[in-house]
Amino acid sequence: MVLLEGKNLTKSYKNRARETDALRDISFYLNEKEFLGIVGESGSGKSTLLRLIAGLERPDSGVLTYRGGEYQHRKPGYAGQFLQMIFQDAYGSFDPRLRMGDQMEEVRRRKSRNIASDSGRFAETLTENSGKTGASTELSGLPEETGTLTENSGKTGASAELRGLPEETGTLAENNGKSRTSSELRGLLKETLLEESLLKKRPRELSGGQCQRMSIVRALYSGAEIILCDEMTSALDVTAQAQIVRIFGRLREMRSFSAIVVSHDIALVHSMCDRIMVMKDGHIVEEGKTSEVIRNPKDEYTKQLIMSAREQSL
Repeated sequence: MVLLEGKNLTKSYKNRARETDALRDISFYLNEKEFLGIVGESGSGKSTLLRLIAGLERPDSGVLTYRGGEYQHRKPGYAGQFLQMIFQDAYGSFDPRLRMGDQMEEVRRRKSRNIASDSGRFAETLTENSGKTGASTELSGLPEETGTLTENSGKTGASAELRGLPEETGTLAENNGKSRTSSELRGLLKETLLEESLLKKRPRELSGGQCQRMSIVRALYSGAEIILCDEMTSALDVTAQAQIVRIFGRLREMRSFSAIVVSHDIALVHSMCDRIMVMKDGHIVEEGKTSEVIRNPKDEYTKQLIMSAREQSL
């Protein structure tokens, strides 16, 4: 089933000298539990596409849909309800002043408020439909104001207000969420080979690999269905890179989520992703199942990327 889709996306940037087309009529899709790789050199448009998907920028034209519902014109932060990003600069994505445990607690509080807000809307719908025969209640879409996308600054947007719930109900939802998710957090730390004691530390007290693994924990702890990985291993040494890839592979087997992996490294994408899109100058020059594209590339640029990766591995 298609989870996320983009159709005919374009994006350009203007300066005093000229206008640059960063994306030119880009279309893509992401299925449930699928890993999609987007590869290309610097300036190919892959990071711009990721920013559009994340809702950090709006396309000049085209449509973005999540489970069939358009969201390209929604408020900033709306996409944070179903996706989270893992950035290249792990340190920069956390608040340097706060301990890791406090930052994870904020993730828990946001998730609890999202759940409570959804419950409130459901309760309102039940009240409206009470007394009606044959009427069915359907939960569709997501509350527009709840959630936020974790940005490089590590700061989050305004919290969603609880609407449609009596005060005691909201408190109960938060208390129940705390007992559930604290156990979930311990599980995620274990799965990413992180000691629980690291929650008492600030970001700069962690190694680069530990901090990036904590980014993975935060993204999954949020309950996001889609993880966007923007060059998540390029700032790490070779050993830490390999560890991140292995951990991500194990997490995929244990947990249900989809991912879009953006990288200049086609070998990394080959090791992680089911399908691949190769981008150059704002266009998709080739796409398909990763194994087929690597084995039998059609476009000359794709052939160059594969040849370069093989030479670097020698």
